[in-house]
Amino acid sequence: MWSGTEIIVWGGRSGGESGPGRMFDDGAAFSPDGGGWRTIAPSPLTPRSHQIGVCTGSEMLILGGVDSDGAAYNPLTDSWRSVPRGPVPIAQNDPIGSLGWVWTGRELIVWHVPTNTLVAYEPASNKWRGLPAPPFDADIGVLRLDGNTLVGVAADLSRYPARVPLLVGVLESDQERWTEFEPIPMWTGDRNFAASPILTAVVDGRLLVWTEFGNLGPTKLVELSDGSAKAAAEIPLAGCDITPQPLQLEEVVVAFGWCGDYGAVYDPTSEAWAAVDLPGLGDGRYSVWTGSELLSWGEPNVSENTIWRYRIRIDQP
Repeated sequence: MWSGTEIIVWGGRSGGESGPGRMFDDGAAFSPDGGGWRTIAPSPLTPRSHQIGVCTGSEMLILGGVDSDGAAYNPLTDSWRSVPRGPVPIAQNDPIGSLGWVWTGRELIVWHVPTNTLVAYEPASNKWRGLPAPPFDADIGVLRLDGNTLVGVAADLSRYPARVPLLVGVLESDQERWTEFEPIPMWTGDRNFAASPILTAVVDGRLLVWTEFGNLGPTKLVELSDGSAKAAAEIPLAGCDITPQPLQLEEVVVAFGWCGDYGAVYDPTSEAWAAVDLPGLGDGRYSVWTGSELLSWGEPNVSENTIWRYRIRIDQP
């Protein structure tokens, strides 16, 4: 996570996703300006992985991973405070993709897809509240933000290998009901490409979507005003059945390569992609945008505690 001055990492596990591994409850912070790591104060949480982690501008929120408990870390005082237990399950035994969340600037909104429960936590009041549930029958999903509008993106992968469309809906900040759009087909002819909600980003009031099959599958733009969809420029990446989260870099989007150290930058002004080389990146799963550069830490560099820094021009991808 990026605090505004440091990368902060906490928890996680060794041994990969399927190995016996070991879970951790420690953390560290890296300052690009200072060029070094520091150990952060011990947290009140038990060791865990797959937790929610967001930076609010003043704190790092950690929620779930083992239970629905949480804590907030203040990097200025190097101290933690407890966060009330969440009203939805946020446990590591949930399938990956069954939990969506987004920071609005005031609240952390969490969507537990298996129970279709939507809640929000406000740090200022230290309280949770309920929100209208999305109108989807799905088993995986993510939340995106378009200004003050909440965007829900989901799919029901239990239907695969039957055709699985992308499900999209919006909740305006002053409304009590979601607007559900027509399902978005993510297949071409007789080629079946299952929808992947994580491979989406909001750009200029539209949802940019692609599949984990890269340039073999469709890339589309969905208008968030009415749900209409059209074909978009083909993403210039191959697919290897891995789904790292894309990054929003101000007005452009960075998608990471699945088969090597490369990625692609999407510019909504020209509606075009440009391939970029990102040596040392790995799968891009631990990457942040500082406002001027892309910083990446983790596999394959986790054992070396190496930070890779990339300058990406956002005016000319």
